[in-house]
Amino acid sequence: MSLPLQHDEPAEIELSIVIPVHDEEGNVGELARRLSAACAGLSHEIVFVDDASIDRTWSRCRDLSEQILSIRVVALATNVGQQAALQAGLGEASGRYVVLMDGDLEHAPELVPEMLRAAKAADVDVIRMIRRPPARRRLGAYLSAGFYRIFNGLSHTAIVPDAPDFCLLTRRVVDALNSLRDVRPFYRAAIPALGFRSLSIEFDPPARFRGEPSYSLRKRVSLAWTALFHHTTVALDLMTVVGAGVAIAAFAYAMASVFVRLVHEERVAPGWADVICSVLLLGGVNIVFLSVLGRYLAVLIEYAKARPTYLVDEQRSVRLLRAPSGVGRDG
Repeated sequence: MSLPLQHDEPAEIELSIVIPVHDEEGNVGELARRLSAACAGLSHEIVFVDDASIDRTWSRCRDLSEQILSIRVVALATNVGQQAALQAGLGEASGRYVVLMDGDLEHAPELVPEMLRAAKAADVDVIRMIRRPPARRRLGAYLSAGFYRIFNGLSHTAIVPDAPDFCLLTRRVVDALNSLRDVRPFYRAAIPALGFRSLSIEFDPPARFRGEPSYSLRKRVSLAWTALFHHTTVALDLMTVVGAGVAIAAFAYAMASVFVRLVHEERVAPGWADVICSVLLLGGVNIVFLSVLGRYLAVLIEYAKARPTYLVDEQRSVRLLRAPSGVGRDG
């Protein structure tokens, strides 16, 4: 029986493919097969980041890593979400170019070589893949479009609508992202905020290969919440606008009251309802403002604690010796 190939010096990896997976046991095998075929002519590595799956995803990825040495598995100790799993994968990736993609095959593996060729031909640092909208959109698509419109209208960093976390980054972009060490990363905003040259490519997303998506509406809302409070001052800007609007409305009402008092000899109404409504309105606005300020204070406390975004389960992670892509253990 032949032994695995040994290398005194690790070969330079041209392309790293980072894939966060959670409960994707039915998809990782097909994804690995198609990625290996698409990148057969490239020096590449496939980094699966298992986000504490509760099915057999980790064992399937481990079995794949025993068959193909270009596959590595990073197992996280607890479920931290897709963005933090991407952060863990970026920390492990060593290629000159790094592709981020999902593990459900809605991001076609066959597009990866095309992304690499486009980055080299255009000499850009970011290739951003944009979904072509389907003929009939679901409710989630309209909610996402509304979020992007609000975010882009109030943020200094614009997010391209219909651009998922399917992109290619050069090594210097990855190094810049790794240096940020965000407590709650949101790469759809963090990557364009760096200002590197980018190119957009449209694609038609295929249907999910197997299983049901684990990215629920609650997780989408949580991600939107993180984006608004950790990566923008949207809420503070809204507070300013609402506060100014209430002040203008109060001033206008005061002028109207003075006018009515001067024109009529006696007041039209006793005014108790006006006072109560004004007090309730201002009290409600103050409560909202205090809640927003409290949320930003919580964000600052979270950063001050400097807790790690993720913890790698060293007993389950499979870090293999570098070998040319496509070489098996019995090669």
